[in-house]
Amino acid sequence: MKEILLNNRTFWVFSVLTVIAGFLATTWLEEKLWQSYTVSNGIEMLALYVGPFFSLCLVAYRSCIKKMSALQTLVLAVSCCLLIQIPLHDKVFESFAYVNPSDSHLYKEAATYMYSHNTLCSYDGVILNTQIGNHYLYQPGYKYYLTALLYLTNGEINRSIQWVGQYLILITISFYIFRIVSLNWDKRKTSIALLYGLLIVPALIKNMLMGITEWLAVLLLISFFVLWTKRKLEWAYLFLGLAVFVRQNLLPLALLITVIDWISYKKTAPLVILAILLSLPWIHNLYYAGVFRYFADYSWWAERWGISAEQYFYESMILPHGKVYLQYLGI
Repeated sequence: MKEILLNNRTFWVFSVLTVIAGFLATTWLEEKLWQSYTVSNGIEMLALYVGPFFSLCLVAYRSCIKKMSALQTLVLAVSCCLLIQIPLHDKVFESFAYVNPSDSHLYKEAATYMYSHNTLCSYDGVILNTQIGNHYLYQPGYKYYLTALLYLTNGEINRSIQWVGQYLILITISFYIFRIVSLNWDKRKTSIALLYGLLIVPALIKNMLMGITEWLAVLLLISFFVLWTKRKLEWAYLFLGLAVFVRQNLLPLALLITVIDWISYKKTAPLVILAILLSLPWIHNLYYAGVFRYFADYSWWAERWGISAEQYFYESMILPHGKVYLQYLGI
C-alpha cells in the first residue's frame, strides 16, 4: 500500500481525477444555483467553495506522501484551483451588493468613502449620521483592506474582490500546510494540524463572502504562526499587529504572546514593530478626531436605541446570547 501511495503515476492520476471532479462540481453548482445571483453571499455561491477546498486537500495529500518546496506547494494549489474554477471565469468582474443593513455594508460604505475622498479616515460619524465623533466607531482594519481593493477595481464592488479573498485563503493555508509538514511532528499531531487547516477553509470562505472581518484576522494569525515557527519574529509580529488592527479583541492574546516571547528570546525589534501597529488606532483617533481612544466606540448603537451604553451591551449581547458571547470573547 505504501508503495502505491508513493508512486508518482498514482499521484498524477489522483490529481487529474480530483481536478475533473472539482470542475464538474463547480459547473453543476454554478449552473444550478449561481446564475444571475448578485448578492455577496448565500447558498447560491457554493461553487466558489469547491476550488480552494479540493486544491488544498490535494496539496495536503501530496505533502504527506512526498515533501514539496514552498514554491511547489503554492504552484500546485493555485494551478489546481484555476483549473477547477474555469466555469466561473465569466463571473470574476460581476457586480454584487452587500446585504444592508449589515457589518459588511458598513465596511463597504467606509471603504467607498475613503476611496472617493482619498483619505485614511472614513469619518465614521458622518457615515453613521451621529454626533459622537469621527474616531473609530467599529473595527478599523478591514476597511483599509477593502479600500486597497477598490483602488484595483476603480471603485467598483465586483467579484474580483471575492476572488482576491479566496486566493489569499488558498495561499495562506498552502503555506500553513507546507510548514506543518516541514516541522516533522509525530503523525498524530501533524494529522490534527492538517485536518484543522482543511476544515477551516469553508468557514473562511463563507466569512469572506459575507464581507466581515474574522476571516482576515484568522489568516493573519496563521501567517504569524508560520513565520513564528521559522523564528522570523520581525515578520511574525508584523502580522500579529495587523491581526489586532483587524480585530481588536485579539489584543490580550497578542500581549500574552509578546510576554512569553520576551522571556524566551528578548528581541527588541519585534516589540517595536508590534508597538507601532498597536498604536495606529490611537494615532488615527487623535489626529482625525482629537480623541485619545484605542478601542472602537460602539456607543452609536446605544444612541440609536435611546439607551445607555451599559444597557445596550446587556440587552444586545448578554441577554440574548448569555454564555455564548462570553465564549466568543474567550475564543
